[in-house]
Amino acid sequence: MSDDRKPKRLTPHAFKMESALERGRNQWHTRLEIARAIGKKRLTPYDIDLLELLAEMGRIRVRQTEGYSREGYRWEYGIFDPSHVES
Repeated sequence: MSDDRKPKRLTPHAFKMESALERGRNQWHTRLEIARAIGKKRLTPYDIDLLELLAEMGRIRVRQTEGYSREGYRWEYGIFDPSHVES
């Protein structure tokens, strides 16, 4: 999606994904896990743009890990307590 078409504000759908991550607080979640948590088979490019917006706003964390896809990496998302120590 071009930058001018990317979401600029949080939508009810963004809050639904954030809520799914909140239910799994202090854990990393793949895109597939998030999709399943919100009742979808997979995330759309729009869903991924909303996750990026949530991360840019500091509401969720995002990281890239090696392996698991044809690109050689995967994206993981989460909400963590400030005192949480990552494993």
